[in-house]
Amino acid sequence: MSSRRSLTLHEIATVLEEDDDLSNQRQDFDIFLLPPDTANDYQTDEDSGEEDNVSINNLPGSLLRAPAELAASTSMEKPETEDQTPPEFQEPLKKRVMNYNWRKRDLQLRPIVWKPLYHTPIERSPIEWFSLLFSEEVFEMLTIETNRYLARKLLSADVKIEEMKCLVGILLVSGYCQVSRRRMYWENASDSRNSLIASALSRDRFTLIYSNIHVADNLNLDTSDKFAKVRPLLKVLTMRFLEHCPHKENHSVDEAMVPYFGHHGCKQFIRGKMIWLQHKQQ
Repeated sequence: MSSRRSLTLHEIATVLEEDDDLSNQRQDFDIFLLPPDTANDYQTDEDSGEEDNVSINNLPGSLLRAPAELAASTSMEKPETEDQTPPEFQEPLKKRVMNYNWRKRDLQLRPIVWKPLYHTPIERSPIEWFSLLFSEEVFEMLTIETNRYLARKLLSADVKIEEMKCLVGILLVSGYCQVSRRRMYWENASDSRNSLIASALSRDRFTLIYSNIHVADNLNLDTSDKFAKVRPLLKVLTMRFLEHCPHKENHSVDEAMVPYFGHHGCKQFIRGKMIWLQHKQQ
């Protein structure tokens, strides 16, 4: 049992009457009475005053000596002022209506002067055609950013531009000569080994470069761009395409669906398609 004594009704009333700070506050006080000890032989709560004029001054001693509890609640009412009285009538807001004058005619397009078509000479080898798009600038960028990423991982692997070219060539060949696992290109089995790939780059060297290849600096990425890690490569390739591909007035644009099951934000889910998790390319 607790040794703390509860205040009586008389003690609480005395505190409220004598404390000026409590009387000046905008608070409402509620007093809760516990069952009192009766002063006579009969179990009764009858007071000593009139029923129509009940106040703390005409309560019996049994109630005044009864334990009680005090609860205070702050009044949130604001003082009434003439300036804060709301208007009796408020005009509704007028809806803005836009008026348009439509005329039936063909669209007036800005005149465009098309330059004569520029045709790249076709007397080139396949590697020369590929070099027009994947120029030395692309391989230098891949090599520099890959070495920078390897240095941050404390891996001493000085990647050369020639090795980066071999890696890109292996990726191109793997698109035509497909196997179940990429390591099978370096196996000794005659049905899986690819002599061109095995002689160009060793298996461990290819795995090291391929797992750490980078195009951009991870410490200086644009957080608002979902393709920030490959944006430098896309910019260079776009410039090379515009430089060496002929421009025409009319172009046919198509799209391709590339299967993708990773965690990139550009992944799309299309229900009912054969490839239901994919990247859309145009």
